[in-house]
Amino acid sequence: MKKLLLSLAFVTGLFAISNAQIEKQNGMPPMHGQPGRERGMMMMKALNLTAAQKAQMKTIHQNFKKSMDELNKNEGQSLKDYRDKKDALHKQQKADIMAILTPEQKQKAEQLKKERQAKMEQTANERLEKMKTHLGLTDEQVAQIKADRKDFHQKMMAIRENDQLSRTERDEQMKALKEQNKGGLKKYLTPEQLKKMEADRASGKKMMNQPHIQED
Repeated sequence: MKKLLLSLAFVTGLFAISNAQIEKQNGMPPMHGQPGRERGMMMMKALNLTAAQKAQMKTIHQNFKKSMDELNKNEGQSLKDYRDKKDALHKQQKADIMAILTPEQKQKAEQLKKERQAKMEQTANERLEKMKTHLGLTDEQVAQIKADRKDFHQKMMAIRENDQLSRTERDEQMKALKEQNKGGLKKYLTPEQLKKMEADRASGKKMMNQPHIQED
């Protein structure tokens, strides 16, 4: 059952980027979300997998684990080869899992993804409203930050979900995206607002009300 739940937690990752992943990309402190085991249980219940699908899921997990064990035993390979092969195994696992889901289950998973994204967007907006009050942001600043955050997120998701990209290509595009967005939140603040934000950090306050915008 534990192995099955781990596989199901991976299915969840196919359709939703976790808060921690997005915040890491944007240089933000992570929020505490549901652990993988709990998400796996919720996904299993939501998708209503059949007994046959559960058995297939277990086989997929076992095959992936076996391949990873063999890969890890190859001490003569370069780091690049290791990472490329590991990435290929993850892509194959994703394809295998997708292949056993029915159209209805895929639709349900997509719905869950949209609901999770909507919840994340709501949380980000709530943080931004708190920040607006704390730093005295103008409506124009808030609009700019929201637009930047949305644009960054869409581009990031497009790169992450493009299975046609090699690992190297994906890493290079993510690096370029982060470089394009360098400065993040800071570029929208006045000197006074920036000084206040940095003073909060220096005093040990965690700016948990910041939106998901990458910083230096």
